[in-house]
Amino acid sequence: MDIFKNILVSIDFKAKTEQAKIDRVLELIWKDESIALTFIYIAPEVKPDPETSIVSSKNQQESLVKHGQERLDILAASFKDDLPLNNKITCLVKIGKPSVAIIQQVLQGKHDLLLVSTRVKTFTDNLLGNTTMEIMRRCPCPIWAVKPEPAERKKIMVGIHFDEKVKDRNKALNQELLRLAMMFKSDSTREMHLVNVMSKANPEQHKQYVLDLERFAKEVMDSELKITVKVLEGEVTTMLPEYAKQNSIALLVLGMLSRTGLKGFFIGNTAEKILDDIDCSVLTVKPKSFVSPVSIK
Repeated sequence: MDIFKNILVSIDFKAKTEQAKIDRVLELIWKDESIALTFIYIAPEVKPDPETSIVSSKNQQESLVKHGQERLDILAASFKDDLPLNNKITCLVKIGKPSVAIIQQVLQGKHDLLLVSTRVKTFTDNLLGNTTMEIMRRCPCPIWAVKPEPAERKKIMVGIHFDEKVKDRNKALNQELLRLAMMFKSDSTREMHLVNVMSKANPEQHKQYVLDLERFAKEVMDSELKITVKVLEGEVTTMLPEYAKQNSIALLVLGMLSRTGLKGFFIGNTAEKILDDIDCSVLTVKPKSFVSPVSIK
């Protein structure tokens, strides 16, 4: 491990993905005791009720914080039992809006990776959930939205984006996506898919994009991995999720690019649609120049 040294894990005791998330972070730090780990739980804020006293509301808030701290401490203790190393583990309970409080901790603690929960997709709640989507819009560090992976991460997909309107066609971000994809592969990973989607292209353009992808593939120097390059034509909002599902992708590594010009708004309708429809774990990455609009208290 030569990238992440200060990992933040957002704990949602109601989510069904917590064990999968713990398993994934355990894999990351298993062989490196220099990695610091922080568990954070955001306790619900108790707002003053005219029908109850201020003291009652304060006691209720303190009770929620205490209960959350106890549950985190139990989680950390069980985690240490599975980890025969001396990694520093911190447990934090904060109060406030989860998406804001979590990003504030990322900034305050200078965390370089955030793990968040996913939820079961229903008509009223998408796979990632509103809180996770808000975090993805405004958090500066890479975010790993974890979904249970019964077959382990045998296939990783990297969404490569070539943009003729951007200098170097997002080369730096694409290289970072490849580097992270290699870091996130597990011992069971057997395939890596480098995929680009173009709305429409003539045969010559299509051939050039394939050559570009093959050039990036050469940067993945791992003889044990089967590397597949694919240029798809159509709407990216449908093509990427469909390809991931058809090829049993376990983890999608995706770069977040702004088209709005607004500071801190880094996911437009296109990327949000992809994230809504994807049925695997997702690692989202922003360019190093991104500045979060969230401020530290």
